[in-house]
Amino acid sequence: MKEDFLHYLWGAGKIPFGAMRTTGNLPVMLVDKGVHNSNAGPDFLNASLYIGETLWAGHVEMHLDSSSWYAHEHHLDPAYRNVVLHVVWRHDREVYLADGSLLPVLELQGEIPRHFLEKYHSLSGMQARFLNCSGQLQDYPLVQWYSWFDRLFVSRMEHRTAAMHRLDPALRTHWEALLFRAVFRYMGARVNADAFYSIAETLGIEQVRKMVAAGEDLEVVLHGLAGFFEDPEAGEEVSERKREYHYLCKKYRLVPERVVRPVFFRLRPAGFPTIRLSQLARIYGDRKGLFARLLLCDTPSAMRSVFEVSASSYWDTRYTYTSKGHKARSKRLSRERIDLLLLNAVLPILYAYYKYRGSDKMHRVVEWASAMPAEHNKILFALKDEGVPVGNAAHAQAALELYTNYCSKNKCLQCEVGQFIIGG
Repeated sequence: MKEDFLHYLWGAGKIPFGAMRTTGNLPVMLVDKGVHNSNAGPDFLNASLYIGETLWAGHVEMHLDSSSWYAHEHHLDPAYRNVVLHVVWRHDREVYLADGSLLPVLELQGEIPRHFLEKYHSLSGMQARFLNCSGQLQDYPLVQWYSWFDRLFVSRMEHRTAAMHRLDPALRTHWEALLFRAVFRYMGARVNADAFYSIAETLGIEQVRKMVAAGEDLEVVLHGLAGFFEDPEAGEEVSERKREYHYLCKKYRLVPERVVRPVFFRLRPAGFPTIRLSQLARIYGDRKGLFARLLLCDTPSAMRSVFEVSASSYWDTRYTYTSKGHKARSKRLSRERIDLLLLNAVLPILYAYYKYRGSDKMHRVVEWASAMPAEHNKILFALKDEGVPVGNAAHAQAALELYTNYCSKNKCLQCEVGQFIIGG
């Protein structure tokens, strides 16, 4: 058993206070459970409760064993001076506060209904199953799934933007610059995310605007920063591009030494960095900012149209500067890649922007994602097999948030599905 089970019992109102007494034989009646504290300090803050006939206001601390109070050195920590109740599973030692008074203890062992314990043990701990709740999802109502998904989707959007802000604290409300780096990062996919991000960081959106306004070849700059012109086997045409790149490097004072070189291994040709960076050059070749263009869109289809680009015609017959030519075909950015870009880079930033502005359009982000098809990956296939109802892109993002931050971390008691299984 873990302490999170005690937190769940207290927070979900599963403790039968009417029949319980402290170890000092005083009745306990809860008035306000307080606020669950996920940081350092007591587990529930600012609770209020009657112990005997006295109304107490203060904090509540929880342990499996009351002796843990001393093991964790709470007796030396001023943050615990206002604890008014010690909730434990087993009472094995009296606890005294700094003023010498005895801390009231509520012992739960033997007081919690057996079915709560059985359900808890069926969920807790690492098990040889994809989900701890495997085979137990069939009774969870669909309407509750969708309600839980709405909150998980918002959480995923906020986690995405928080991650972007941690990388670029100075760009917190510079939406065009934030989007620029996010789009590059997700165009790099898992293999080249850091490399593409370093290119965006080195270049910067303001430099891109100047280059586009001056009619410079943005593809040459991106490929030069990526190091594609350094191959000794490249021909004269590449040498010309290399000379142009070095000229632009000096003109715009670029520092290529900070760039992480993209790689080609474990990638299909359509995803080679030469092709993706060429597509990015076409996306950012418009003089009007990408973020400004997206703000004018009111449907997923309109947003997709902004990213419906092809690599330059130079790449119609090749994938790298040294590869043999093939039959001419346009290297378009696929619908699936565009949707992933929208979900992982565009929508989180739009959500953060609308929230920052206090706009009602914040809720439209959920609607847009709900109108898009769910992506396909191994985790989502496995979740569907378990009975998780993934019907669109918003559900898929919510399900990934659920798996990443709850299922894979065994946080069943913080999950609404887990709480339903234990106490439903």
